[in-house]
Amino acid sequence: MLALLLWVPRGGYAWAQPAPQAPASGAASAAPAGPVPVDVQGASRIDYDAAAEEYTFRGREVVVTRGDQRLAAPVIMYRAATRRAELPERGTVSAPTGQLTADHIVAELASRHLVAEGDVEARFLDEGVWTSMSADRVEATDRPDQRVVVATGHVVATRADSQLRGDRVTYDRAAQHATVEGDAVATRGGDRLQADRIAADLGTHDAVATGHVVLDRAAQDMRGSADRATYAGGTETAVLSGHARVTRDRDVVTADTITVNMAQHLATADGQFTIVAYPRQGQQGTPP
Repeated sequence: MLALLLWVPRGGYAWAQPAPQAPASGAASAAPAGPVPVDVQGASRIDYDAAAEEYTFRGREVVVTRGDQRLAAPVIMYRAATRRAELPERGTVSAPTGQLTADHIVAELASRHLVAEGDVEARFLDEGVWTSMSADRVEATDRPDQRVVVATGHVVATRADSQLRGDRVTYDRAAQHATVEGDAVATRGGDRLQADRIAADLGTHDAVATGHVVLDRAAQDMRGSADRATYAGGTETAVLSGHARVTRDRDVVTADTITVNMAQHLATADGQFTIVAYPRQGQQGTPP
């Protein structure tokens, strides 16, 4: 089993170089940026392409570490000049606030940008809470100025008791804001919100849904539909607008706008509305 330590200065690639000498005049100068070490463990074979300055490490489990970034896979290709790593077989890239596993991963280590494809499983730590995600493809950037995840293809994202599903999810980790597009579904507890597009705040559980909106609360046998809906997680209140319709059991309410407080089992209709209500079992009268 082989182990290798590469030193990659931030300005470009070179083997470990001696530090530059101080100017002869003795004048003070700014300290040069130190080299960034790349540690390689677990490789039973190392191939080197001098023209491309690219290493290929192979082994039962090769581990490449650069700062707080860790890569693990049977095969890791590393281009020293650009600090670009490729995992052509299933592997994992991890850091203190995130981990991503996939069939194929390309990692730009210097810019902290990842592209993963094939049965992707990922998780991200924000504000002390982990968000797990699965998708066909995930592109993620993890820098102080940009912490964004874009997942496509059969996306499922779960955070605490909330879950998002759709064809595409864009997650701004700093803002804890996610946008779901294409067969979008958001669930929290017993509430289910479906639409063409959902924008959700994962911290407050607020959401805005547009296009073919359907809101369900199975425990109350309640369903609402509309062109648009806003959902306030703190009060469990939804406002349905545009061809709004709410049914509960056999009761039906249609209106321009319907506000549903699901915690209090209350619906309020505004604008032009119609109501069809049936007596509950045990009440006087016969349903029409």
